[in-house]
Amino acid sequence: MVRIRLSALLALIACVSVSAAQSQEDSVALLTGPRAVSELGAAVTVIDVDSLRREFPVRSLSELLTGRVPGLVVLASSGTIGTASRLVIRGASSVRGSEAPQVYVDGIRVDDEPSTLTVSVGGQTTSRVDDVNVEDIATIAILRGPAAAALYGRDATAGVLLVTTKREQGGRPRLTAFTSQGLVTRAGRFPDNFLAVDSTGRQCDAGQLVTSTCRLLRANVLESPATSPFRDGYLRQYGLRVSGGGATTRYYLSGQWDGLAGVYALPGGERARLLAAGGLRPETESPNYFGRVNLRGNGQLLAGPKGDVTLALGYFFGDLRLPLNDTSYAGVLRSGLLGSADTTAGRGWAAFPPGDMFQILSMQRVRQVTASAAASWRPLKSLTLRAVVGLDRANQRDLQQQRPGEGPTGSPQLSRVAEGRLQSNRYTVAVTAAATFPLSATLTARAIGGVEYFKQGGNLFDSTAFTSLGSTSSASFRWPIHATTAGLFLEQQLAWRDRLFVTGSLRRDATTWADQSAPKGLAPHVGIAWHVPTAQSALLGSLRLRAAYGATDRLPGVPFVPPAVPYVFRPIGLGPRPDRVHELEGGVDAELLRGRMNLSATVYSRHSWNPLHFGSLGVPPIDDTVEVANKGIELALGASVVRSDAVAWEVGLSAWGNRNRVLSAGAFPLVLNGGGTVFQVVEAGLPLGSYSGTPILGYADANHDGVLSPAEVQLGTARAFLGTPLPTEGAALTTALTWRRRIRVASLLEYRAGSSVLNDTEMMRCARGNCRARNDPTTPLRDQLAWAAWQAGSAAGWIERADFLKLRAVSMTLTAPAAWAQRVGGREMTFTLAGRNLVTWTSYRGLDPEVNAAGSQELSASDFFTQPLVRYWTARLDLSF
Repeated sequence: MVRIRLSALLALIACVSVSAAQSQEDSVALLTGPRAVSELGAAVTVIDVDSLRREFPVRSLSELLTGRVPGLVVLASSGTIGTASRLVIRGASSVRGSEAPQVYVDGIRVDDEPSTLTVSVGGQTTSRVDDVNVEDIATIAILRGPAAAALYGRDATAGVLLVTTKREQGGRPRLTAFTSQGLVTRAGRFPDNFLAVDSTGRQCDAGQLVTSTCRLLRANVLESPATSPFRDGYLRQYGLRVSGGGATTRYYLSGQWDGLAGVYALPGGERARLLAAGGLRPETESPNYFGRVNLRGNGQLLAGPKGDVTLALGYFFGDLRLPLNDTSYAGVLRSGLLGSADTTAGRGWAAFPPGDMFQILSMQRVRQVTASAAASWRPLKSLTLRAVVGLDRANQRDLQQQRPGEGPTGSPQLSRVAEGRLQSNRYTVAVTAAATFPLSATLTARAIGGVEYFKQGGNLFDSTAFTSLGSTSSASFRWPIHATTAGLFLEQQLAWRDRLFVTGSLRRDATTWADQSAPKGLAPHVGIAWHVPTAQSALLGSLRLRAAYGATDRLPGVPFVPPAVPYVFRPIGLGPRPDRVHELEGGVDAELLRGRMNLSATVYSRHSWNPLHFGSLGVPPIDDTVEVANKGIELALGASVVRSDAVAWEVGLSAWGNRNRVLSAGAFPLVLNGGGTVFQVVEAGLPLGSYSGTPILGYADANHDGVLSPAEVQLGTARAFLGTPLPTEGAALTTALTWRRRIRVASLLEYRAGSSVLNDTEMMRCARGNCRARNDPTTPLRDQLAWAAWQAGSAAGWIERADFLKLRAVSMTLTAPAAWAQRVGGREMTFTLAGRNLVTWTSYRGLDPEVNAAGSQELSASDFFTQPLVRYWTARLDLSF
């Protein structure tokens, strides 16, 4: 059973909120054609993006989905502008740690790789998922797992996101323009560096500070105005859309430019130093910048009631600069937080000052074109033929460069260039035929058959060049990318009196992966939805019971064709067999109080099997299997508390819980990450990727001197479970209050709990000697525990609970009187003020409970000098003509 902290959820219910509770009137464009959500046996959430975007201005798809769908958790790894987030649906199921939902845009599959950066900046990475322009999206349908997404076959184990871009309904041309201006600010403060020294300058510890003449030094180069490498960043957006059409043609055209700058900048002294030395460059002054252009055109040709053709074309250009951080030796936070409290040594920096670190240029430029054509033809009233064909093409260039005489070393005889080029082409072709025919006066059958062909091709080029002491060395590699999947599927639906819907489908996939034939994949699905007859009473308006089962599989990673070398090592996750996932779910949807309240509840059980393959030169290959189970519950409640001409007040709640367990870990223990006394492991009976190590059983200040020594900490004698890296429960609350249809105030509150994170930042600081617990005897005993236990032989004290409650977003929208808009020639004008990531309540003592130095693709969870999430303040003006 999934355990959810009822006290926490009840406290949230007591708050005022609005939730995007699922309406049974929603429809979703599936692979087999448009379907009403009320006919489906699985939980499918359809988000009206336009209404949410007007309420809460967002920059990316990840921000849009955060806190919106129970069971879908958006893990933002860093506050660095342009870095990727991880989307986790219904828990982790794979040892490979790279699960991500498929993403379809207008019926074609686009780049959904969770990690695309080919040069290292210390841990963070990028993803093309957030390049989808939210301003052009009409709806997003979320299929949470195989029970809903089995029809999409191979690679749909983690769910599917179906993005539909905007379409015009016809009429006279309409022009809409908007601009958004904002500030990007730091949400917290970095800790001070401490140092206890005696009269000779030799370091003391906290105990000696109490009993001797040692003195305590304290400094903070990250916060001092003279040395801080931080400033307020900015956000600028300009967009223009035009749409219209007649009886036979409709069109939608849009263009948008975004410019976002992060919170890093050169201190004044560093700027003057580099300017005098001739090493000041634009990218050095602004090392974290993201500029992008999005263009889109959608058109529809109507051939009467029997057919239509829809064309879509999108273009994206992105220019991104990333600073080094996390584990990088030249990371800004690492050098500042490991610096000495004695600022005369290295000016307070542990390694290099910001000017040297910012001289290393790390950039990514992307050009992406997405084109699709969809046709629908109805030769008979009962027969519909559909076809979709499309291309998603991306060209990515990553560059990391250190020029001679610049960078951390500053040697004129040292330079380095690393370059990666990724060319990716994804082709999608899908053809379906759907026939509807009555079997009796009350029973109707709908049969669909079709094929889907998906091909991924391209190349990854990687090159490095290094010059030192007059000699130059270089290396370059090329890996082809190749995968094709041909899927044949059949679906049969029976509908009785429009109350009972039974659907069954089967898909068979044949895949060539990395120039090898993968095992054939079968993806069955069964769903049932029953609309229970109700008396349409004042209490209960409608009731739907549903259940669904689905199964599918996933092949590992990017299909690189291995080079033609006699020795190939296959690490975890590169075996020839795919993961297999089965999912069963059931739920209820109800409409209460004459439509003023909607309730949705779903329970699910998911099992996955991860085949592993180990191989090396001269050793026979070893095959093993890890079995993982996820069980959980998802709830959504929405209600209109007040509904009048003057005031409208909407409230709601969404909540979820997940229980993740490794059922079988195979014959060989797997360690995913860690070292010393703490590891992340795959072990039967524990959540996937759990922290494991020597536990702390207790502590006491026996001599009452206020300083906790290693002898005063009691450790366990056997390895034990120390926490799980992913949250196990959460809730989201929003509220929307509208007054006279002119002023609308909304907010989003998000809660997550159950996860832990390794506070590697503070552990490294204490090991290096500049944390408070090691130097300051006034540190609370609770904060001294991790350091004392580490000296006693356990790092378990650095694993901290990452529970938090966050005021994720607040906004106020003003709709101007029509006369105001008419003065500038418009029809409607709105003005929105919004803030994001405003307040976080947490017991976590590190930089941020949400960050992860491992980026967006790993099960690892570590706060290792990772940039905390930033705060956004935006002002947006929308004007329609």
